[in-house]
Amino acid sequence: GFSPKSALLASHKVHFENPDKPDSVINLLKHNGFNDTHITKLIRQFPRLLLYNPKNTLLPKIKFFPSIGISTSDLPRILSTSPELLKRSLKNHLIPCYDILKSLLVENEKVIKTLRRSHWSLQYITISIVPNVELLREVGVPQSNISFLVTTCPFVATIQRSKLVKAIQEVKEMGIDPSKIVFVQAIIVVLTSKRPMWEYKFEIFKRWGWSKEDTLLAFKKDPNFMQLSEKNIMKTMNFLVNKLGRPSTDIARNPVVLH
Repeated sequence: GFSPKSALLASHKVHFENPDKPDSVINLLKHNGFNDTHITKLIRQFPRLLLYNPKNTLLPKIKFFPSIGISTSDLPRILSTSPELLKRSLKNHLIPCYDILKSLLVENEKVIKTLRRSHWSLQYITISIVPNVELLREVGVPQSNISFLVTTCPFVATIQRSKLVKAIQEVKEMGIDPSKIVFVQAIIVVLTSKRPMWEYKFEIFKRWGWSKEDTLLAFKKDPNFMQLSEKNIMKTMNFLVNKLGRPSTDIARNPVVLH
C-alpha cells in the first residue's frame, strides 16, 4: 500500500531476496487484527519488521499484550503507533517493565489504562517513571495519588526529573499539602500549562474583581479550573455574578462551580 516514493525510502532500510518472510509477517499481523492502515503505518515507521521471524520473534510479543489485558481491538492501534515496543526483548524488557509498572500502580486495570493513554510508558519505566515516582513518595505523596497521576497524565510521570523537582517546589510553596489529591492535580496543571496562560488567566479573573491571591486561593482548592477556556469562564461568571447576584470572591472559595 506504499506510494512509489515511500516504497523507495523504505527499500533503503531493508533488503530481501524474495517476499516469503515479509508476506509471512504481514499475514501474521492480519491474523491478529491489523488492517491495511495499521500495517502501512507500522512498516513505514519500522521497515525492518518485515525481516523479523514471525513465529519465534513477533508472535510471542503480540500474544503478550492480550495476556496482560490489552484488548484485541486496542492492540493494532497501540503497536502501529509505538512500533518501538516490537523492537524490545520480551524477556529482558517488556515483561520486566510491565511488572515494574504493575508494582507501581498495584491494580492491573490502572496499568491497562496507562498503556492505552501512553503506549510509550513501557519504554521509559526505568529511565524516568520509577525515579519520578520515588521523588513523589519522598515528598509525601501517597500511593493512591501517585497512581492517579501516572494513569491520568503519564506524560508528567515521564518528564525530566529537574522539571518535576521545580514543579513540586512551586506547588509546595503555594501551601498545598502533598498528601492531598490537589497536590498532584496542581503538578499536572503546572507542567502542562505555559506561563503566558497563567498571566492571561490572572487578567481574566481580575476583570471580575479577583486579586492574584484570590486566583491562587481558587487554584489551591481546584487546580483544574485554570485550564478552563476564557469563553467558559466568562459565561459562568456572568451567570453566577450578574444573574444570581453572588459576590465574585465567593466563587474563588468554591471554584468547582466554574466547571
